[in-house]
Amino acid sequence: MRRTQGWTEKKRTGTRVERYECPAEAGYLRCPVKPHTMAYPDDIPLNLNPPDPATAPTCCTQRTIELPEEAQGKLRQKHRWGSDDWIRDHARRTYVEGGFGELRNPALGALARGKFCVIGIIKVTLMLAALVAASNARRLATWANNQGLLSDDPALATVTDDDWAFEELDPNTTTGTDPPAAATPN
Repeated sequence: MRRTQGWTEKKRTGTRVERYECPAEAGYLRCPVKPHTMAYPDDIPLNLNPPDPATAPTCCTQRTIELPEEAQGKLRQKHRWGSDDWIRDHARRTYVEGGFGELRNPALGALARGKFCVIGIIKVTLMLAALVAASNARRLATWANNQGLLSDDPALATVTDDDWAFEELDPNTTTGTDPPAAATPN
């Protein structure tokens, strides 16, 4: 229905101006304000709430109108606002925002200003990639746990409080990495 009642973009008439065509003039709608459109076939929808012809706005009295670039920003998108393609395209944004929210959540990713102190876009990108990889691993483990999938794969293993992926060394055990001793003279 939005397609039949939406104005069609005709062309850009200037650097900051676009020309739109009336849906009745474009053949998408029958409108009593434009009597010649009432001869269109019956399968074309009828405008049930037309304005009074005596006080009709300019857009109803001419074939096309020009709109400045700043008017109706939601019309300046790849897909018509509210259409199925638009909904499908913008539904991904929900997941993207959810991912960023998870990264910034103090209980999960805890990404905040000053989280890591590295300089340079390459180093920052690597740190963010590690954070995203950890988030993905956490999501995968949560999904596997919710599905009841038990696996020997460490990526799907349930994380417990006593498993932090490092080994605590006994300070009384010699590790073979004692500091070097001073050189002995010959």
